[in-house]
Amino acid sequence: MLFLEITIMHYEEFERRVRSEGLEPRMCSADHWQIRGGVNNPLVNFWPHTKKGPKVYVPGAKKAVVRNLQYAIDQAGPRDDDKSDPPWEPPREERPVQVGFLRRLWRLVW
Repeated sequence: MLFLEITIMHYEEFERRVRSEGLEPRMCSADHWQIRGGVNNPLVNFWPHTKKGPKVYVPGAKKAVVRNLQYAIDQAGPRDDDKSDPPWEPPREERPVQVGFLRRLWRLVW
């Protein structure tokens, strides 16, 4: 008889691995954990115990994917230690082009 070995991840192991990468772990519920503080994605959702295996969801994606914890850590990216504001850029001059476009469009429609 063939037995499958099922490994169950505990929150302590998750917390240890995430903190070793310099990120912040958070337990939302017993089966929903989060990785916070990354540069690529400041929030990555992780469900360790699902039917198909561990799932990872990054906000903005269409759906969660079945992957492991290392993939979730890689999606979060390194810790964001630079809290400074981005450099200021002057506004682009787009209004005259848009107004002219709308005038020409109105002539075509009317």
